[in-house]
Amino acid sequence: DTIQITVNPMTVNAGNDVSNICGDSVILNPFTNYPSNEANLTYSWSPTNGLNNTNIKNPIAIPITTTNYVVSLTSIESCFATDTIQVTVNPMTVNAGSDVTYICGDSVILNPNTNYPSNESNLIYSWNPTNGLNSTTVKNPIAKPIITTNYIVSLTSVEGCFATDTILVNVNPMTVNAGNDIVLACGDNVNLSPNNNYPASQSNLNYQWNPAIGLDSVNIANPKVNPLSTTTYYLNLSSIEGCNVFFGQLGCYHKKSRRQPSDRILQQKGC
Repeated sequence: DTIQITVNPMTVNAGNDVSNICGDSVILNPFTNYPSNEANLTYSWSPTNGLNNTNIKNPIAIPITTTNYVVSLTSIESCFATDTIQVTVNPMTVNAGSDVTYICGDSVILNPNTNYPSNESNLIYSWNPTNGLNSTTVKNPIAKPIITTNYIVSLTSVEGCFATDTILVNVNPMTVNAGNDIVLACGDNVNLSPNNNYPASQSNLNYQWNPAIGLDSVNIANPKVNPLSTTTYYLNLSSIEGCNVFFGQLGCYHKKSRRQPSDRILQQKGC
């Protein structure tokens, strides 16, 4: 007599395909119809990239590019099965922030954000160019450029994910107004009163008046002026950051004796 024993194949299902962001991880979790003790099974995963172990049932996968993982299952009876799971890896991104406009001498804290799904301590920041930055390797450097600058942030994770973005820091010039023109009687004096749009501490500014004639100082904000004749004074202003303004000017006119008919003409503003 004869008996037929039909052996259906052992199967393995690697699980549903997965989509994540570069830097994220997934625990692979296959299942099988093997009817006996799972200790009788040997697992083998390939390729190896991104896996913490290739011969266990549930490896942790952290690929940095989309990867098809193949699981091969062998029993001690020599049953064999295989299946594939796709781990789709979406790119890590970084946004350097909205563009900024300010006046020369001001500063801004750069504040990028990222979709990196794991611990931010795993990230390495790199900024360039270096000019105007207090650091190029921190997340939030202070930027204080004196000219309009495009800063590029590059972000790298310990897994090898990479992203980059750019922020424009637009720098408007520092300006100075030396003040209104002045009419003086001979022997009279007055303190000059310039003003500027410098956004930081005024103690950061260097004043230079020219010519020196008739001034009690050429390198202070408010020198006393007493010229012997009509004089145009020029003010050069610079900051410790390197912001510069040239040719702020005012006219200092001498008032003639009222017995002279040209008195009113000489009192007109000249600059």
